[in-house]
Amino acid sequence: MPIEFQCPGCGATLRVDDASAGRQAQCPKCGQLSQLPLEPVPAAQNVQMQGGPEFGQVGALPTKALRPTRIDLGSVISRSWQAYTAEFGLCLAVIAVFLAIQLAAGCVSNISGDIQIVIGIARWVLDTWLAAGLILFFLKAVRGQTLVINDLFAGGKYLLRLLGLYFVLAVFFGIILFVGCLLPAAIGYIASAPGPEQKHAVALEVRHVAQEKQEKVAEGDDNSESGKEAEKDEDPEAGRSEEQLAKEQEMQLDSAIRAMDIGAIEKKLQEPQTQVAIMVFFVACLIWLVPIVILGLMFSQSQYLVVDRDVGIVDALKLSIKITRGNKWSLFLLG
Repeated sequence: MPIEFQCPGCGATLRVDDASAGRQAQCPKCGQLSQLPLEPVPAAQNVQMQGGPEFGQVGALPTKALRPTRIDLGSVISRSWQAYTAEFGLCLAVIAVFLAIQLAAGCVSNISGDIQIVIGIARWVLDTWLAAGLILFFLKAVRGQTLVINDLFAGGKYLLRLLGLYFVLAVFFGIILFVGCLLPAAIGYIASAPGPEQKHAVALEVRHVAQEKQEKVAEGDDNSESGKEAEKDEDPEAGRSEEQLAKEQEMQLDSAIRAMDIGAIEKKLQEPQTQVAIMVFFVACLIWLVPIVILGLMFSQSQYLVVDRDVGIVDALKLSIKITRGNKWSLFLLG
């Protein structure tokens, strides 16, 4: 027999099944958490609730019944404490199972090879499936419904929609990152390219250093050749071969120094461009930080709405924008 009671927060008359007698439940209208009566009310008094939404059923409330309210941090924390301590052991067990599966999946993901991409996609699907189950489990917990560990694996109904939702959000924020941060950094890199005069000055500096190194190498060669003069006088053929070998080594050294000059010049010219690009990227990230956080909070409830309201991706995003209006600062602090 259903149990009817009046919400102490908003005065609404609510109804639950008799299996929930004596437990705590949250009002779907104002969010007030209250203790349910221990005994059912006679059926004659239940007529006025016919056709209304049944309290305590996940996803039972129609989308039009959603009434955004302002979040009170103290109330949220106290209600959460009451809801989860009532089933603390089971909640802890579900988290332990979830983490164990995540650990096992992480070990499998470390396998290298051609199937790395396939494993990554499978891991993404698994994480989304388990996330849907966690949302479903804790929605039931906060509403005082009967909990079972199997709820963790009951999110398959919402899997495709959540995958689509996460993909849409990833593309959306990826576009913001590209247009707002990476593109300005690339423009800064190109715009800071050195002019002809700067290139000439850097080339002269690098070649001057290279010539000093070449002179030091030549001094070492002169010292070694002075010890070979006697051998050249005794054996002219050997002297000619040594002289030819020295010339070949000198040509190789000149070629190496020229190659080193080109590499050193290019590296030195790119240093200021790279520094400008990094600086522009850092400043752009700082500028976009607050808007990205606000957008993230704006869409933060969409995944919960997919499971709770059984709605599509677009409706979940719209509803998330609606219910987070005026609550972003509170959500930020809770997060």
